[in-house]
Formats: sequence, structure tokens, C-alpha cells
Amino acid sequence: MTRLTLLFLTLASIQGAQAAEPAYEVYAVRYATLSAFPVASLVKGAEKDRKLDIAMMVWVLKGDGRVVLVDAGFYREKYLKEWKTITNFTRPDKAVARLGIKPEDVTDIVITHTHWDHVDGADLFPKAKVWIQKAKYDHYTPFNRRSMTRKS
Repeated sequence: MTRLTLLFLTLASIQGAQAAEPAYEVYAVRYATLSAFPVASLVKGAEKDRKLDIAMMVWVLKGDGRVVLVDAGFYREKYLKEWKTITNFTRPDKAVARLGIKPEDVTDIVITHTHWDHVDGADLFPKAKVWIQKAKYDHYTPFNRRSMTRKS
């Protein structure tokens, strides 16, 4: 009977630990399509005439009281003019609104890398804390920690 009790307590503690972990919902949200993109720009040795449509997306993670975006997309007109093959464009804040998420509901934005189509839309989410690699931040900001440090 002692072994059975021990097994029951072990299983109950495992189940309790699993229930305590936060559950997240994950969504891929398409906000545009980059049409007819040359595959040779992505894959070395690919046929020069081969093209593909690239889904432009942000990811949403909802759970544990947080709404996290992975990348923020873009929205500025200059990019739409520069990249003439962008179709089916919806501003990223409007795209995530289809999930019932308001811009001010977004708590965090994780920037995977600093390309225009990943970071430009960060200011659409006014209450979000932006997470970015320190080296990228230092590279792209005019005043990094070294330039702001006074020498006595």
C-alpha cells in the first residue's frame, strides 16, 4: 500500500506542476505578401527566373496576462513605394486586431532582427516593451552606452 500511495502522490504532484505552467495561444498573423520575390536572392544557386510569394507575418503569443508580438512588421509608406510587389497589405496593428487585440493590449515585442519589415511597426503598439539584442541596439542607435558615458 505504501508504494501505491507514493505513486499516487508522485502523479498528483506532476499533474499539479503541469497545471501551474502558463498556457499560451500562438497565432501567425499575415499582414502582407511580398509577391514575385526572386528565389536567387534567398538561395544560392537558385534559378535566376524563379520567383515566389513570401508571406509577411507577425506572431502573437497570448497567455499568462501577456500579449507578445514576435516582430512588428512595417507600415510606413516609403516601404510600400520602394517594394512595389507588396500586395494584400494591412497595417500590423489592424492585422492583429482581427484577433481582438488592441494596440495598447500588446505588452511585449520581440525583434528577431532589425530589417525594416520586422521592426518598423513597433511604434504602433504604444505600451509594449521592445526586446532586441544588445549588439543590434548599439549598432543602430546613435548614442550607445559608450558614447553616453562621461569621462571624469
